[in-house]
Amino acid sequence: DEKENATWKSFSNNIPKGVLSFTLKACSNGLNTPDNLMRWGIRKTNKCELCKNPSNLQHILNWCPKALKEGRFTWRHNSVLSYLTTSLKKNISEDLEIFADIPQFWLNGSTIPPDILCTSLRPDLVIIDRSKKCIELLELTCSFETNIDSANIRKTKNYTDLKGDIERNGWTVALVPFEVGSRGLMTRRNRDSLVGVFKRNRIKLKHTALFRDLAKISLLCSYSIFQAHCVPTWQDPPLLHP
Repeated sequence: DEKENATWKSFSNNIPKGVLSFTLKACSNGLNTPDNLMRWGIRKTNKCELCKNPSNLQHILNWCPKALKEGRFTWRHNSVLSYLTTSLKKNISEDLEIFADIPQFWLNGSTIPPDILCTSLRPDLVIIDRSKKCIELLELTCSFETNIDSANIRKTKNYTDLKGDIERNGWTVALVPFEVGSRGLMTRRNRDSLVGVFKRNRIKLKHTALFRDLAKISLLCSYSIFQAHCVPTWQDPPLLHP
């Protein structure tokens, strides 16, 4: 629709040309991935350089077990989460508390205060309104867009028991899984989920600009991950901001 096109135009005008080319090819399966190189007759195998499993774009951006173990995907996830948390903390009222599963936003290594519940679980982002005894548990996924719904369902199931434990302590709990796609896509459903969180907690910020920036961070990280998909070692760079 027109709103989607306007958002994409604003987004595409603010990324380097090389990344824009990567984005367009990533959406049309035109990148020089192992499966495409074999299909084009350029190489004889479709194996991943890192893990030696069959490789395509989804594998490179989200599935490679060696890349996962090295923290390549975690770096992208934490870059998106860090920017979102920083943006929220700049716009919250004094009666709200925000914690996130990144060391600089931890509360003694946790994201849930022990007076609410003693647990080893750390939801990605926690927003607490003590005056209303309300808590929002947000879980971020940066998976390939075709897996958005299944990823959100899995995230919800992982924290259903935690939600029940907190509710038994007298709190109202909202469990909100959301997705920023690895190719820079935020669906309407995911945007609406976050807007609902902002409204419930009276967090006033420019939604369109924030969602554009979150998508841009995920895309830039994926571009870096793709550029390094034949590099055998990985050293975490600083978390990206747009």
